Amino acid sequence: MRILYLIKDFDFGGAENHVCDLANAMDELGNEIFIISRKGSQTNRLNKSIRFTPMLMTDILMPLQVIYICFFIARHKIDIIHANKRLAILEGSCAGKIMDIPVVATVHGRPRYDLRSLISKKLTDKIIFVSNRTFEANLHTDLISKKAVLIHNGVKMLENN
Repeated sequence: MRILYLIKDFDFGGAENHVCDLANAMDELGNEIFIISRKGSQTNRLNKSIRFTPMLMTDILMPLQVIYICFFIARHKIDIIHANKRLAILEGSCAGKIMDIPVVATVHGRPRYDLRSLISKKLTDKIIFVSNRTFEANLHTDLISKKAVLIHNGVKMLENN
């Protein structure tokens, strides 16, 4: 499977660590992994086979960035988008709808911010919450409750040469 991870920044932080660990684990399971994000310290931790493409995500350039992501998806024959954090979720949702591929969003503790756009709530196929508190607090919304799933942070670390 060809997986595109989208995240605004790729420096130190909970969501950034999560994406890096998950990308490495999925790569080691035989998937082709692509990441679009601003370059940061996490790039040094990625497996060598993961393809990292730097991009500065901004609200002002969002329409152009969605077009770029669509071309990226077509060129690399991406099967699924996994977006983390507000702007990446919004851009990924739009690109996924245009390119007719599934979009998974992971919310890392700030659902009112990360999912504040109706587009993000409506166009994602699955929404992963990483804590019980945020998961249970968002089950009352029909747009979210039907596609919400709880998966606690962390992946089993595999030996990485």
